Amino acid sequence: MKKYNIKKVALLYGNDDAFTKSGFDTMKEVAEKLKLNIVTIQEFQKGQADYKAQLTKIASLKPDAVLCSALYNEGGVILAQARKMGLKVPFVGGTASTPPRSSRSPRRRPRG
Repeated sequence: MKKYNIKKVALLYGNDDAFTKSGFDTMKEVAEKLKLNIVTIQEFQKGQADYKAQLTKIASLKPDAVLCSALYNEGGVILAQARKMGLKVPFVGGTASTPPRSSRSPRRRPRG
């Protein structure tokens, strides 16, 4: 975070999934250890389609980055809506935010 001059972060996470809650707990713990200023903590639910309320709140506080613990389906929508709203700060997420290997590279799918 120091390399990128990140001092203020917003946290955004799915509050109804054990995996995303665990990711949030870890991100919050690390942010605190790094003495980052957590400007807001925003929650959402699995399957939610509209994140404008959370993203508007985040954007208004002008964080240097967003730490987002989301599953793949929600993570993609969140990032698309954030960019559409003009929120251009880096988003940092865990492995659940990454598409499965088979959806990224069709050539690597098992044959048979």
